[in-house]
This record gives sequence, structure tokens and C-alpha cells, in this order.
Amino acid sequence: MPKFKKDKSALKHSSNTTSRWQLIVAIVEAGCIFIISYIALTNLLGGVKLGKFIFSGDTIKGICIFISIAIVLILNANKISSLSFFGADIKMDLDNLKVDLNVFQDTFYPVLLFQLQNVEHGGRIEGNSDPESLYNFIANSAKLYDSFYPDDSRLHIYIICAKAKLFELLSHRLEVALADENITAVLEEQEQNHEKIKKWHYRVAIVDPYMSLSVEMAKFCRTHLTSGLTNRDNPLFIFDDMKLDLSGLKADLENKGYTYSSPNVLSLMKDITDWYNDNEDDFKSFEQIQLPK
Repeated sequence: MPKFKKDKSALKHSSNTTSRWQLIVAIVEAGCIFIISYIALTNLLGGVKLGKFIFSGDTIKGICIFISIAIVLILNANKISSLSFFGADIKMDLDNLKVDLNVFQDTFYPVLLFQLQNVEHGGRIEGNSDPESLYNFIANSAKLYDSFYPDDSRLHIYIICAKAKLFELLSHRLEVALADENITAVLEEQEQNHEKIKKWHYRVAIVDPYMSLSVEMAKFCRTHLTSGLTNRDNPLFIFDDMKLDLSGLKADLENKGYTYSSPNVLSLMKDITDWYNDNEDDFKSFEQIQLPK
């Protein structure tokens, strides 16, 4: 292809050679696409953690650069076959250029599904012991689901199960918080009882009071707070088995002389209630979701 020249022949160059004006337009297009995609993907993927992989700012920039170049090339595929820039002739064969925007989806899907299965199907809440981390994972997984896989029922059911797992995790945290709140009173009562029987020279078996209290709190909480998860392949979750009965839990605690007034306990009770209420419709819909055959 002829290079750009200052004479009139430069105005008659082949229509397949991009003019400087077309190049400027392409650069502006790429810049706009980069800015828009960077803002969108930062809100969508920024800080998303899947296993040990985190979508950092540099990763998102790389994805946006790829998207910008790909879209500009697609938009101008019928106009460009070579570029003449500062005297250098850069040839590109775009006739067979195909940019498959599904590559990201197809590659990322098994990673997302695997991580969601680890949360519920494997029962590995130990790997997600921080409720805030699990909450962020669920929120970001839901964003990915809505953006890239809105019709995928398998991902949908595992997101619901992950939400039920967070309900379960918060309930476990409540057990611990109740034990922490009441351990001082239990120790004082135990010391008083010990002083009463000491004069009779009885040998008393030593029992860890915190462990005993934790077992009792776990019994109370699991009676009134159940996630509905089955740890079975089918079904994974049963909404009818899910239970949120804080009134019954409080009544049992009061009957045994335990308190539930610490800021941590009250905050967890509110978080459990809010999480259930925010996702109740999703929990109810579980049995209506049809998996592909």
C-alpha cells in the first residue's frame, strides 16, 4: 500500500488504508471504550477473590485494554487492512479476525462454580470462617452471575446454598458470642458451688466450663436457627427445614438464666434476621429452579 505523501496522490490512496483522521477516530474510540469498560469492570470485578486469584486494578486494566482493542478492530474491520503511520507501513490482515467475547465466560465459569461448590457441597465453612469475606464472595459471585450467566440454573442454586451457608456461619458465631457473654457468670457460680462442697472434702471432677457452656449454647441455637442445608447431592437445600426463631431462642436462654444483651450478640441477631429477610425470596425459589437435563 502507498505511504502518505504531501502531494495530491496522497488523497487517492486505497480505501483499505487508514488515514490519519481515521486513526485519530479509532484512538478516541479506544479511549472512550477503555474508560467505560474500566469503570464498569472496577465496580463489577474490583477486589473479587476466587480462591487465591484476585481481580486487582492492573488485571482489570489489562482486560479493558484487550476489550478496547478488540471492539475498535471489530468496528473498523471493514475499513482497515493496513496502517501508514510516520512513514512506517503496518499491514494487518483482518479478514479472518474473530474475537470471541465468550472466552472469558467459558474460562471463568468452572472456577466460579468450583468455588461455590466448595462453600456448600463440600461443607467447608472452615475455609470461609470470616462472615464478611463470605458475604463479599457471595455478593461478587452474584454480580458475575447476573452479568455473564443469568440463565445458568446450576450457578443460581449454588449461590442460594452459599447464602444459606452464611446464615449457618452467622448462627455459629452467635453460639460463640453467647458463650463469651455468659462464661463469667458460669465461672462465678461454679466457684461458689466449689466453696460449698470443699468443706466436705469431696473430690470433684474437673470439667471445662467454657466447653460445657459452648455445647449448651450450640444446642439452643441449632434448635431455633437452622440453615436448611442437607450436605447431600440431592437436594442440597430444603427451605421448609430452614428456621429463624429468635424468640424461642431468647425464651430458652431466659429459662436457663442466661443473658443475650452484649453488643456482639445483639449485632449478630440483627445480622441473621436481616440476611434471612433480604434473601427469603431466593431461598423460597430454590425448589422451583430446574437444572438442565
